[in-house]
Amino acid sequence: MVPGFRRLRNPLRLAVALFLSLVLAGCQIGGGPIGLGGPRVNAQNVQVAMLLPLSSGGGDALLARSLESAARLAAADVAGQTTIEIVVYDTAGDAATAAMRAQEAVSAGADVIVGPLRSDAAAAVGVAVANSNVAVLSFSNNTEIAGGNVLVLGYTFANTANRIVSYAARQGRGNIVLVHASNLAGEVARDAVRNAAARSGASVSIARGAKAPASDTDTVAPAALKR
Repeated sequence: MVPGFRRLRNPLRLAVALFLSLVLAGCQIGGGPIGLGGPRVNAQNVQVAMLLPLSSGGGDALLARSLESAARLAAADVAGQTTIEIVVYDTAGDAATAAMRAQEAVSAGADVIVGPLRSDAAAAVGVAVANSNVAVLSFSNNTEIAGGNVLVLGYTFANTANRIVSYAARQGRGNIVLVHASNLAGEVARDAVRNAAARSGASVSIARGAKAPASDTDTVAPAALKR
């Protein structure tokens, strides 16, 4: 643990401290399976490349700025014990762009890559820098992309589903109507809820993709609630 972490006094700083500990751990992945490689860099000097959708539309750009600010706060908090240089690369929310920016970061000497935000971009980045001996710490919560040089830092669908479904079951509300996005992330979330229901004794009465006609959902939801 970096000595400067002992100065942390509030939840936000604790969160960014954990972020930095993951960054330093990522620098020691080395080649081959995670945890088996030797140290890549001196823990006193780390170059971090952050891949963030700064110019993306919607809430992703705002989230990107928040993540950058948290990382810089963490880096400043341990200044003196560890020098962490953060270079931010804009992915524009595009997987192909993220892959190119990752290669640029590795060429510039990055010791570890933090980001991208979404699973499709993280998977593309993992492939792009697979032979570079650089770890990719993605903010995604999709564990399907984890492996090799890619780790996920987000709350996983499985953990979230287990907590929500088990709580509902304990409250006697184990009959679940599930509406999910009609994409890969939605399917992963759907399967996580179904698995959690099987473990907790709850049941998924209906599972519908978000692209299903609203009239269908309006029809099936009341029927399920009557059971």
